[in-house]
Amino acid sequence: MFAGIHEGYWMIYGGIALAVLTSIVAITIPIMVIRRTNKRISEKYSRALGVKDFKAGVQYRAESNGGPYFYYYHPGGRNSSPSLKVWIDCQTKGEFSVGKETGFEKFFKVIGISSEIQTGDVEFDENFYIRTNAISFATAYFSEAQKRSAARRIFSLGFNSLSLKPRRLTVELTPFTPDKFDPAAIEDAVRELQILSRDIPTDYPETSFLGAPAWKTKRILAFGLAGVALVAGILTLILGNNFFKPFASGKVFLFGLKFSIPAFFIFLFLVVQWLKGRANSHVELLVILGMSLVGFPMLSYGTVTIMNGYHDEGPVARYHQPVIGKRISHSKDSTYYYLVVPSWREGYVQEEFSVGRSLYQRAVPQKSYLHINTKPGKLKFEWLDGYRLEE
Repeated sequence: MFAGIHEGYWMIYGGIALAVLTSIVAITIPIMVIRRTNKRISEKYSRALGVKDFKAGVQYRAESNGGPYFYYYHPGGRNSSPSLKVWIDCQTKGEFSVGKETGFEKFFKVIGISSEIQTGDVEFDENFYIRTNAISFATAYFSEAQKRSAARRIFSLGFNSLSLKPRRLTVELTPFTPDKFDPAAIEDAVRELQILSRDIPTDYPETSFLGAPAWKTKRILAFGLAGVALVAGILTLILGNNFFKPFASGKVFLFGLKFSIPAFFIFLFLVVQWLKGRANSHVELLVILGMSLVGFPMLSYGTVTIMNGYHDEGPVARYHQPVIGKRISHSKDSTYYYLVVPSWREGYVQEEFSVGRSLYQRAVPQKSYLHINTKPGKLKFEWLDGYRLEE
C-alpha cells in the first residue's frame, strides 16, 4: 500500500520536474540563439565599419572622403519596425523625401488629387515618388542627372527612403534586418550622399499668401476647420448627453445626418480645391477625411441634442417604474453600472439607465422603483430631465 503511495508521489514529482526542465529549456534555447545571433551580427558590422562593438540604440560617427557621417540602428518596438539611418550634415532650407512610387500614389495622381514634380527623366519619374513642399527647390535639385543617378544607386543598395531636411541629408531602411544587409552598403551610401550634398540650389521662391506660402495657408485652414468640427463634435456630444440625453438617440442621429451630410460634402469639395496639386495632397486629404467623418456626425448629433433640450418649456412627464434588472459592463479602465425598467414608450420593451456605483448597489430588482422625469423636446425628441431611486 505504502509502496504504491510512494510510487504515486514519485510519478507526480517526476512529472513536475520534467515540466520545469522543459520550461527552462524552452526559455533558455531561444535566449541563447538570440544572443549568439546578436553577437555574430555585432562582429560582422564591427569589422566592416571599424567600430569596437556595434549595437542597436547607439549613434555612431565616422568619416568618409574627409567628411563626417553618422549612422544609427533603431531596434524597433511595439509600434515601430527596426530601422537603419545613415546621414550627413547638409546646410539648406530645402526639403524633400523620395521613395519608390506605389500604386496608391499612382491612383491619386490619375484622379488629379496629388501631383509630383517631373524631372524629365521618364524612367526616374515612373519609379520614384518625390514628396516636397519646396517645389521650385526640388525641381531645380532633381533636374541634375548626377543627383538622379546618385539617388538610384542609393535605392539599389537596399535603402528605401532618401530625405533632405534642414541641416540633414538621410537615407533609411525600414524594416531593417541586420542579418540580411551588407554593412559595406553604409559607406557606399555615404559616398552617394556626399554627391547629393553638392551644388544645392539656393533660390527657390514660393507663391505666398498673407505672408506665408499659399499651400501652407490653405493646409492650415483645411486642418483647422476639420479640427474645429472634431473638437466641437466631442464637446457638444458630451454636453448634450449629460444635460439633455434623448431616449431615441438613433432617430436623433439620423435627423442630424440631414444637416451633416451636405455640410460634409461641401467641406470636402473645398478641401480638395485647397489641398490638391502637391505630392502629399492625398495623404493630407485622407487624414482630414477621417477627422471629418467622425467630427461632422458627432457635431450634428450633439447640436441637435442641445437644441432639442435647451430652454424646452414643454410639460414634464413623470413615470414611476419598477427596477426589473441590473447589469455591469467593463472597459479597459472603467466599470459602468445600469438599471433596467419597463419602457413607457410605444414600441419599446424596456429602458436602461446608466447610474453610479452607489445607486446601483442600493437598487433591488422587483422591489426598488425609479421616479423618472422627461420632457417632450423642442424638436419632438423626448429627453431625460432627471430621475431618483425609491428603495
